[in-house]
Amino acid sequence: DHEYRQVKAHERTLSKPKEDRLKLMRETKANLEPIELLYMDEKDRIMEEVERHLDRPCIDVVGYDTFRHRLWRVQDEELIRFIKNELRDEVLYIADGHHRYQTSVDYAREVGAGENDPRNYMMVVLANMFDEGLTILPTHRLVRTEQRLGEILEGCRDHFHVEEIDMDREESPDRISREIQDIIRTDDEHRFALYHREGVYVLTLKDEKVMDRLVPERSKAWRTLDVSILHKLVIEGVLGITDETLEERVKYTRDTATAIKKVDGGEFDLSFILNPTKIEQIKEIASMGEHMPQKSTYFLPKLLSGLVMRRF
Repeated sequence: DHEYRQVKAHERTLSKPKEDRLKLMRETKANLEPIELLYMDEKDRIMEEVERHLDRPCIDVVGYDTFRHRLWRVQDEELIRFIKNELRDEVLYIADGHHRYQTSVDYAREVGAGENDPRNYMMVVLANMFDEGLTILPTHRLVRTEQRLGEILEGCRDHFHVEEIDMDREESPDRISREIQDIIRTDDEHRFALYHREGVYVLTLKDEKVMDRLVPERSKAWRTLDVSILHKLVIEGVLGITDETLEERVKYTRDTATAIKKVDGGEFDLSFILNPTKIEQIKEIASMGEHMPQKSTYFLPKLLSGLVMRRF
């Protein structure tokens, strides 16, 4: 909710997922999984205090995602008061659940939920932005297009250095994905890979100033995001995909091998493999009230869907 200043979003949302989630909420009258919010606690005061109160978990399972999930019940009123006081004026950043967050806002408005109405609240899990265990993964783009590869590469050369990667395409998708990720990894350049059945190419931006010229109304933080550069210069500029056709022609995957297999199998014409967005960029974008292109980030660890549910 853009009027609520203590929760900051950093991604644009898509209309279809919001419609589906709103229908589900109307039927179930429940939160089926929490939204993940980040708070800032450089000294880790909250978790240090929490860990002093932990004993045996009430749930300890290996989920369908193959991760081990443990859940502790906290009932100590003094600890709960401490956490509430620490977070009372804290600005929270949405890490995962932008669509669910907006759906909850829309649902509360739809039913006219008052301030203390349970429907005016949502279930969340809170994580420290400075936690060393917090990992951000990239979300890769799968694209449908009728343009020929040569035409696409020629268009990319206006703003990118284009280099073909010489690799054994008979290798497994997992092996190829690791090779590509190693090649595009960088700390100081804007670089991503274009994967096509006819070849694999690395695109490296020539000059950041092109984004200054094309989107001067955006902040520098937004203009220097890899996902912003990809969407503005390539997906929109070269492939001609607009906001109206984006949902139909571009899909997303967090798994690099899947981005390769779905192109090799003919389901998509090409894919773009990216580096992860940095946590500092997310904080800066959200703080300024801007939104990245949708599906710009994926945070781990992620709580198992259905592990905890909340009825209204």
